Amino acid sequence: MDGHFPVALDEKSGVNREVHAPFCGSPGVRFPRATRLKKDKDNEAVAAGEAPLTPAERTRIRELEADVRRLNMENAFLKKASAYFASQNL
Repeated sequence: MDGHFPVALDEKSGVNREVHAPFCGSPGVRFPRATRLKKDKDNEAVAAGEAPLTPAERTRIRELEADVRRLNMENAFLKKASAYFASQNL
């Protein structure tokens, strides 16, 4: 056996294993797709001369992104509230 699964239909999805495995991280794939994409992204950053992010920097970026999402939601609410009160005063 050469390490490859025979081409067979997956009973649940009707997709053969060659197509299905790369997206689901099935045993037929050595590295799941998300891991491969992260490696490619890191390699691109190194090739561009950028230093990889430290865990502290990644955490800070996640916190800032959460703040941006929260502020965007608050801004959208305030726009709706101001439009509502402006229409009530006419």
